[in-house]
Amino acid sequence: METVTFNTDVLVIGGGVAGLCAALEAKSNGSDVTILAKTKVGRGGNTLMTRNGMAAVMEEGFDGDSTVSHAEDTMKGGLQINDRKLVETMTSHAPKAITRLIELGVPFLKEEDQLFRKGSPGHSHKRFLTVDGSAVKSPWIQGIALMSPLLEKVSETGIRIVDNIAITELLKDKEGQVVGARGLDLKNNKAQLISSKAVIIASGGAGRLYAKNTNAADATGDGYALASLAGAKIRDMEFMQFHPAVVIEGGRIVMSTSIFADGAVLRNSEGKAFMKDYSDQGDIATRDVMAQAVFSEIQAGRGTELDGVQLDLTRITKEVMESKYKPLYDFLKGREFIQVAPSAHFTMGGIVIDEKGQTTIPGLFAAGEAAGGVHGANRLAGNALTEAVVFGFIAGKEAASFASAKPALFFNPAEYEAGFSTTGSTNGQEPDFKKLRQDLIKLMNDCVGIIRTTEGLKDAQQSIQQYYHQMRDYNPKDFDNLVKQKQLLLMLETAKLVTEASLKRTKSLGAHYRT
Repeated sequence: METVTFNTDVLVIGGGVAGLCAALEAKSNGSDVTILAKTKVGRGGNTLMTRNGMAAVMEEGFDGDSTVSHAEDTMKGGLQINDRKLVETMTSHAPKAITRLIELGVPFLKEEDQLFRKGSPGHSHKRFLTVDGSAVKSPWIQGIALMSPLLEKVSETGIRIVDNIAITELLKDKEGQVVGARGLDLKNNKAQLISSKAVIIASGGAGRLYAKNTNAADATGDGYALASLAGAKIRDMEFMQFHPAVVIEGGRIVMSTSIFADGAVLRNSEGKAFMKDYSDQGDIATRDVMAQAVFSEIQAGRGTELDGVQLDLTRITKEVMESKYKPLYDFLKGREFIQVAPSAHFTMGGIVIDEKGQTTIPGLFAAGEAAGGVHGANRLAGNALTEAVVFGFIAGKEAASFASAKPALFFNPAEYEAGFSTTGSTNGQEPDFKKLRQDLIKLMNDCVGIIRTTEGLKDAQQSIQQYYHQMRDYNPKDFDNLVKQKQLLLMLETAKLVTEASLKRTKSLGAHYRT
């Protein structure tokens, strides 16, 4: 198989908002930068499907709010197992990061020339900002409004953009430092070998490990697997956030949970507003509590015909719906009730980093959903994009600084060219990749989902191990099967991380619910 090799100072793996911010910052600090994605840079990943909400305190003391208060709310929402230093880094850097986005051309909703702020469950003040997605016609890809200006700047600055590359392995030298990556060019059927002084993983989450999810097709958890297999520490993988209210009627739309602060109510098939039965906060409880409540109502036989519950919007005025939730308002076309259900949404755990985005391996950095520590046991709405932008900029700067101190020669490509082979199956049987993948995501949904049992987790662990051995011992016959094998192996590694972490934490906490 032909291998294509190139060098770069900083390699950014992932083309979402964290990757774009990291690439721009590394470039502005003097590095030669390459950004690549499994799909298309700036047009894939979970950022594409976001509701564009970002939590930040833009003016200290405004309405009694502060970055300290934002940090405390985040710690409280995460049940105090968050990394406080990372939380404080995010909240204190958020105003500057938002300002930088505005300077880069990202449009935010405004009211009387001021950034429009609204409340959201878990936040003690109105600090929820929204990127203006009104120019984006589809309600499913609102994140384009955030990514397009950044992608334009990336293109203008001369950053190398490489689409359709699936990274399969991080490469290290004899001293244990990351010196590049190996991957597969999905468009040209070639192996890809990239030599770099520093690598930033910004490849997003792992929602696609679950049958019911809100994630983009490429969010299969590659980053966690790549880092773990390279020896990096991983944390909090048991905390998969299930969004409590995803529209399941007429198309899957992620509902902004800030809508509950404006009066939205969840009702079961009997018409009862049930959230008070699960939390004193009722319909403004945090996402973990809401998801578990909805799931429990459905399991108890009080769900709708589509295995969901009803979202009641009758208390919200037309003016508020049009001004704050226009994409949803346009989608509803006058309806005030719509069915919603929980879906895997956000991976709160991830690669261990410090305040500089540095992982436990020299030369390897991480940002965005790929990194862990900020959200603890439960993520507050708006903090995901804020984290991605803040640590994207930080990781870019620090990776450039790390790269500038390294000599020009990264590694000898000949030492790393081995690793891919297509020699044909040893037993003459081709795996049913489609079925194996479907079996895996059903297994995760059933056994490592919203409510977990010891027996179910052990069954999942055993099955994942069996799938892994089947894939590891297989010798693919061609490039297409090689891609499927490598992708499934990474998914299995991440599934293993989630399952093992869930088994180790025997008591329920936040999004991790054991019964």
